[in-house]
Amino acid sequence: TLQVFNIFVALASLVLVAYVETRQRAEQARTSSEAKSEFLRVASHELRGPLSVLGGYLSLLSSGDLGKPPVRWRAPLQVLSAKTTELNAIMDQLLEVSRLDGDVMMRERTLFDLRDAVDAAVKRAEPRARLGGGGVTVERGGDHLGVVGDEGQVGNILDNLLNNALAYTRGPARVAVRCSAEGGRAVVRISDHGVGVPDELRRSLFGPFRRGRQQGVEEVAGTGLGLYISRELALAHGGTLILEQSTPGDGSTFTLAIPLARSGVTEGTRPASIHRRRQQPG
Repeated sequence: TLQVFNIFVALASLVLVAYVETRQRAEQARTSSEAKSEFLRVASHELRGPLSVLGGYLSLLSSGDLGKPPVRWRAPLQVLSAKTTELNAIMDQLLEVSRLDGDVMMRERTLFDLRDAVDAAVKRAEPRARLGGGGVTVERGGDHLGVVGDEGQVGNILDNLLNNALAYTRGPARVAVRCSAEGGRAVVRISDHGVGVPDELRRSLFGPFRRGRQQGVEEVAGTGLGLYISRELALAHGGTLILEQSTPGDGSTFTLAIPLARSGVTEGTRPASIHRRRQQPG
């Protein structure tokens, strides 16, 4: 009996030690994540000021408000202005990541038709598509796709998917967007005929700072945060964002799905916010 008791004491000790170590690792991970989020938040805010000043002076130089610039300055000023805009976009992404690493909470939830958000995103993408000799087609479907969420955040998801479809191609981009209602969800599929996603990248595709370096698109600018942010926003809406299919050299299809609004929810309704705590590794 004493031996059995001793065995139970030893097992209990092992379990206790494992529990304490697991809690310590979880606390260390939480502290590390909070420190990273705070760094990203402070860095993005602190860099925003100098970037705004830089952009302002570049605008004054380009417009001639500070005197007509020499002809040879035009191209460099255009490049500098474009890169400043790009840096501002990176700051926006870093700030969004700092929010996502804590609690994910939508700013304002309203009822809207997901097809309207798609139309607005396509309208924003069309000038870039036409500039490269490509185009975007839309199949709205016949069903009303009422969803409840932050329409601006859903628009950000769609913008990112469309921009990727237009960027990761070796020729004129041809992008197809299809809307449908499937199994109680509003679904948007965005298909392209671009470079596709290689097998070795698929498992980490939605992780932060993950970028493809396929031949022919090595110079595509970006931070590798777009898909990560988009998936987190989709999850915050109770939905999903997946790579449905991809063939290297022949294109990809990304699929966003968000639960349809329950019957009885009317236009203008502002239900309570979705609140989702990100799981910490442990």
